[in-house]
Amino acid sequence: DRFVNLADDGVDLAIRAGGRLEPALIVRKLAPVRLVVCAAPDYLAQRGVPHQPAELPRHDWVLYRPYSTRYTFRQEGRTQTVTISGRVSTNSGDATVALLRAGCGLSLVPIWIVKEALDAGQLQVVLPQYETRASAIYAVYPEGKHILPKVRLFADALAESYARLDWFSVDPR
Repeated sequence: DRFVNLADDGVDLAIRAGGRLEPALIVRKLAPVRLVVCAAPDYLAQRGVPHQPAELPRHDWVLYRPYSTRYTFRQEGRTQTVTISGRVSTNSGDATVALLRAGCGLSLVPIWIVKEALDAGQLQVVLPQYETRASAIYAVYPEGKHILPKVRLFADALAESYARLDWFSVDPR
């Protein structure tokens, strides 16, 4: 989970998840990704399950730092925006999942980070009936640099592999 400067670090290809992409890069979208709010069942049993976005600021939050603290939720053409805060902040997907499993609060995260924990019942999605901001996974290359055939083949294999994954829908358990 570290950001590299492709040109300075001599990197031929990087995988970037959402966020701002530098204009000096060639960008290839690999897959869409849904962002979800989730928490551990024990946390929700103690603090209650939010049923409306307006209830979210009253909860503890594990802030996953690639994202801001202002979230917009959509349902049937209506939007609601809430601002949250939290005492815990991380830029690591693994740390975020560990903190969520430990019952430290709610977090807005890409589904691919929490999919295994969701499937195992260790976490559950909150407000699944609402859409949040969509994200995506990208392959990025330095602009102006000749792309080696093996790098292009690797990017093609990634695109094919990612196309088989469903990181946009969510099981609302």
